[in-house]
Amino acid sequence: MQRVTVIGVCGPSGSGKSTLCRLLASQLETSSTVVDVISMDRYFRPTTQLPVHPKWGVNFETPEGIDVDKFMRDTVARLRQLATVSSSSAETKTTEAFLILEGFLLLYFPCVVDLCSVRVFLDAEQAVCCERRCRRSWVPAEENEAFREFYDGLVWSYYMRYHALQLRNMQRTLDPDGQQTSQVRTLILNASKQSPEELCAKVLATTAAT
Repeated sequence: MQRVTVIGVCGPSGSGKSTLCRLLASQLETSSTVVDVISMDRYFRPTTQLPVHPKWGVNFETPEGIDVDKFMRDTVARLRQLATVSSSSAETKTTEAFLILEGFLLLYFPCVVDLCSVRVFLDAEQAVCCERRCRRSWVPAEENEAFREFYDGLVWSYYMRYHALQLRNMQRTLDPDGQQTSQVRTLILNASKQSPEELCAKVLATTAAT
C-alpha cells in the first residue's frame, strides 16, 4: 500500500476553507492521481445532542458538537481505499492519491492532526469572515446587523476559544502510529489579503515538498 498525502485545512467560518479545498482538488486531480475531500461539517451531532447557548440557542461551534469518532472511522476507511487504488497503478494508471480534510475545528483533535502531513491554517480578519459568511448565507440587507451580532457573539467568540490550541496542535510531529516524523509541513496563510488562487499555489508548493 502506498502512502496517501493528507492535507488538513482549518480556519474560522468564512475564511475560505471550502473554496480552497475545491481549488486544491481540481489542481491535484489528473489522469494519474485520485483526490477526495472530507468536510468535518458533515459530522455534526444531532441538534438534540448539541450544547445550548443561553442567547443564541443550539451551538454548533464547540468540539462537543462534532462526532469525531465517526469522522475518524470514515477518514481512515477512505485512506485505506485510496492507498489500495494508488498501489494498483498498473491497472488504473494511478500513481498518487490525496485526501483533503477541512473543518473549523479540524486541528482541535490530535487524532485528526496526526493524520495530516500537510497542515494549513487560514488566518483571516473577523470582519472579512463575517461578511463572507453573511453573503454565503444570503442574509437580507435589513438583517445584516443582527447577523453580525450573532457571528461576533457566538461564531467568532467560540473560534477564538480554540484558536491557540489549534495552532499548538498544528506543530505535533507524530504519525498515526504515534511515531515521531519529520515529514510534516505547516502553513499559516493570510486568507484576508490573498486570493484563493494564491493560497492554492502556496499549498500546492508545500505539498510537492513532502
